[in-house]
Amino acid sequence: MEINQLGEFEIKKLKNRIGKTGVFELSTVTVFKTKEYDLFSLMKGNRKVDQKRVDKIVAEMQQNDLHPHRPIIVDDDLKILEGQHTFFSRKKLDRDVYFTIAMSQTTEKIAGFNNSVKAWNNEDYLQAFISDRKLSYVKFKEWIDKNKLPIAVGLCFMGTQGASGTKSGGAFKKGKLIFLPEEETQTALNLYKGIARYNNESQRKGHIARACSIVTNAAGYDEDRMFEKLEHQKDKIDAHLNTMDCIRQLEEFYNHGFSIGSGNYLRLL
Repeated sequence: MEINQLGEFEIKKLKNRIGKTGVFELSTVTVFKTKEYDLFSLMKGNRKVDQKRVDKIVAEMQQNDLHPHRPIIVDDDLKILEGQHTFFSRKKLDRDVYFTIAMSQTTEKIAGFNNSVKAWNNEDYLQAFISDRKLSYVKFKEWIDKNKLPIAVGLCFMGTQGASGTKSGGAFKKGKLIFLPEEETQTALNLYKGIARYNNESQRKGHIARACSIVTNAAGYDEDRMFEKLEHQKDKIDAHLNTMDCIRQLEEFYNHGFSIGSGNYLRLL
């Protein structure tokens, strides 16, 4: 943060809050330090604090303390945007916390800050946007919990979203996930669970979930017929195929016994 991006009044007010605990200039960045831990608070939308990671940082700092050169980032209300694990490590060691100030940020920007240090996983994004009270994420969490699906597999049932055709995974990380009504995903979910019943290796496989979504959305798809065909060919299920080959396999199962061109034949690819 360059000094001229903070007004003189704001800097003076912040220095007054911190008192004599310390402030110094580092290049074009104003870096503050303090042991007044109660001045800080966690930012809504940031990831959960991982105690194992805190302990690891503590051990690293005891060997080589580089924190003064890598201050945490807070907003103008001293809410931690990036570096919450470092903050708790400093507190545990009873050492000064060094920090710089950025203006208030959105959940999406907080994720960007943190990704530069350690990449967020799907659970981090989900919890962040739930904390941000995004209803689509709350509904999505309830749905995957009810159906015992990993986040990545659940996203495969959400299809392609966004005006630019952003895939659900990308939309999910940008806070733009659109939760599809259960009636739009239930048929695909039924097929996914049916395959998993016959082949345990098929569980938790995203490519199978994607294939099921594509197959069940084909015009003329008949769920009863698919399960009848699947029952007779369950030993042929291969859980290690990629998405396109999985679609081809399901197409073969569905059309078994029918010739191309017949009224009962369903072409998926």
